[in-house]
Amino acid sequence: MNLVTFGIIAVLIISYFCSDSLRDIYENFGVYFPFFNISVYFDLFKYVFIPRFVSVNSAETLFAIEDLEQRNGKNSKDLYLSILGKVFDVSSGQSYYGAGQMYHGFIGRDASRAFITGDFSESGLTDDVLDLPLQDLRHLKEWLKMYEDKYKYKGKLIGKYYDEEGNPTDYNKKIMERFDEAEENENSAAKEKEKFPPCNVEWTAEKGSRVWCSVRSGGIERDWVGVPRKLYSPGSNSYRCACINKPVSENNVPSGDEMSQYISEYENCDINSYSCYVKTS
Repeated sequence: MNLVTFGIIAVLIISYFCSDSLRDIYENFGVYFPFFNISVYFDLFKYVFIPRFVSVNSAETLFAIEDLEQRNGKNSKDLYLSILGKVFDVSSGQSYYGAGQMYHGFIGRDASRAFITGDFSESGLTDDVLDLPLQDLRHLKEWLKMYEDKYKYKGKLIGKYYDEEGNPTDYNKKIMERFDEAEENENSAAKEKEKFPPCNVEWTAEKGSRVWCSVRSGGIERDWVGVPRKLYSPGSNSYRCACINKPVSENNVPSGDEMSQYISEYENCDINSYSCYVKTS
């Protein structure tokens, strides 16, 4: 403990035990003792004398942006990065995050967006991800899970995702809502894939592209084969090949299914065939 620290602690102790007496002197005689005003020293400790990163509890630390910038392997031996406002020590990954390595651009900052875009320019190394498509946000959450599993969590970065008390910001809450939405979409997509399994696809120079269905096509095991059909995305001209289970309606799509309006036949293919040769653009 250095002399300055010892002196400040001593003043704090004296101020604590003598504050009532000093307040009486001030009220009765108008004599003010600013050096024994305990609130002054608490403020000094909070904003000046403590490190710029502040322990919230034994397991978590709050980092200012400037502190994280110092954990770059140059000013400090540590290699820290932040993703979605959570700080991780990746020093064990020198071959990936060290100076001159592929992912060094992530070090000393929160560059969450670049995990998805791969844009390592200064404008691309940003923590702004709210406008990313839901599927990209889901992948970003998978990146976060990888860091949680592989590297040591160090704390939170004060800024876009967490305030100075370590509480989630409004921006963070919006991201969490988007994550929930992405999860719901993924669950819906999984249910759709199970209901309308993808076709098998192959291409040969002699015959071109062929799509066909089997009891395991699309990786979905089932007790029916189905027939190949175009399954369009709602509101889009894009489609994928899906295996459609029978019975079918007069229009050769599942009877009474709300998705029927998005299903159509392949040209020049028998409506009952489980295999079709298709034209590709």
